[in-house]
Amino acid sequence: MNKKLLTAVMVMGLINFGLLAIPFIHNNWDSEMHLFFASHYAQNWFQPWEPKWYSGFYVYASAPLAHQIIALLSKLVELETGYLILQCVTLIFLPVAVWLLVKEIIDDKSAEYAALLVTGVGGVYVVSYTFGQLPTLLAMDLGLLACALYARFLKSGSALAFWGWIFTIGAAIATHHYTIIIVIPIIVISITVKIWLSKRIPWVECALRSFVCGVGFAGMCAIAIAPFWWWYLTQSMPQKEIFIISVHLKIFGSLRMGVI
Repeated sequence: MNKKLLTAVMVMGLINFGLLAIPFIHNNWDSEMHLFFASHYAQNWFQPWEPKWYSGFYVYASAPLAHQIIALLSKLVELETGYLILQCVTLIFLPVAVWLLVKEIIDDKSAEYAALLVTGVGGVYVVSYTFGQLPTLLAMDLGLLACALYARFLKSGSALAFWGWIFTIGAAIATHHYTIIIVIPIIVISITVKIWLSKRIPWVECALRSFVCGVGFAGMCAIAIAPFWWWYLTQSMPQKEIFIISVHLKIFGSLRMGVI
């Protein structure tokens, strides 16, 4: 393995081995919710209805892949340990994903420094330990890997790179819908423009390959998000205002207007 990349992986590992020892799961925003979904898949993998939250709901409300991986790990270790293992692997793989992408679109030296720099991005740790958004981070890993394969396909036309793009982006969408729908198109457009301006391949060929990948991306989005849209359009759970939050918002609004 490249020495700087290995250093980046080791730095990310050392930082997070210490942080993972802190009991953060029960002290952040969303980790317990992800454990709840993972627990559902561990007990009823093929049953989409979850009766233990309010009056019951369909688990289609949340993208499943991260929860399902934790559920599979829970067959070998405790559920929370499975969460920690997945978060550790996700964080350690982040510099690798960045390295692969930058290597494809710029050069090896830039990729090495990008992998090192990503270990110091504060948002990575805030998302992981304060917000508890493990699916978001895992989806970003998979999305960056998919973009590296997309860039390789544009340059080479490799069938292996194309199918790698399709299945990896599909896995990313199944991990966290919004991350992929909002972030990845921006990266893909940037890659396409850069490769097109480099004139390494004819622009017609570049456009055709990009179009084929775009169709594949749209198809994987349709497949992966269809259960969520079905749930969203058909769910009719009663909605009720949460009193404490509404009081706080009214007080805050009054302070802003100078009433209080």
